[in-house]
Amino acid sequence: MRGGEEVIVAENVWYRYPNGYTALRGVNLRINRGDAVAIVGANGSGKTTLIKHFNGLLKPSQGRVLVLDTDTRSASVAKLARWVGIVFQNPLNQFFRDSVEAEVAFALENFTGEVDPEKICSVLRELGIEHLRRKSPFEISLGEQRRVALASVLVYEPEILILDEPTAGLDYNSKMKLLSILKRLHEKGRTLIVVSHDIEFLARMLLNRVVVLSDGRVVFDGSPKEAFYNVLLLLSSRLVPPQIPELVIRLGLEHLFNPLSEDEAYDFLRSLIGGSFLAGRES
Repeated sequence: MRGGEEVIVAENVWYRYPNGYTALRGVNLRINRGDAVAIVGANGSGKTTLIKHFNGLLKPSQGRVLVLDTDTRSASVAKLARWVGIVFQNPLNQFFRDSVEAEVAFALENFTGEVDPEKICSVLRELGIEHLRRKSPFEISLGEQRRVALASVLVYEPEILILDEPTAGLDYNSKMKLLSILKRLHEKGRTLIVVSHDIEFLARMLLNRVVVLSDGRVVFDGSPKEAFYNVLLLLSSRLVPPQIPELVIRLGLEHLFNPLSEDEAYDFLRSLIGGSFLAGRES
């Protein structure tokens, strides 16, 4: 959806922490409504520092950030958080109440001034955690905690949704559930920003852009296929290339097809062979 309305604009953003460490160095970035963007980079590359500028938790030392045409330097965190919902890496840091239902209700009331039980139930049901509504958010699994944190953001319907390292500590099944949730949100037109170094997970997402950060600078901004088939870029940014692109490159087949996941590779081979051989294997 590039070329659409810009919802986040970062212009020559520098950020220095009070201890003098420079975390961002001249970042320029534009995100459009409906984009699904991955921001990737090794630990210390500036990913989390950057997204904290999107809801005003941090203000640029130099340059500016615009969110829905509002300069974050003159806007409160409360105002920006109404538009930009962030689910941070450790969901426990976001919990205040003693039940899942109360936690989600708190977020809705905080941002809208009212509590809608039907809306709360709808969000919990959509994320597959309605059965946990009476449970303490501190006594459920990590994957469930991440979905509760996500519900607490989705319930007040922010324009932009940001997830910081959403797969950290999750098993394969939990990752696949999260993937399905993000796919549905993107199909509904939600602007998604996913911050991660889990390249295998991102290769399965329906992304339209990948932004690579290294040492506080944007070193790449383009399509997922361009990013994940650029092995030198990933290695120089201390990222591990996804398995399927790496296999295709090693086989010297990247000029024929560029799948990002095993499902894409399977679909291509099935169409190439005509389906007869693979269909026989399935039976």
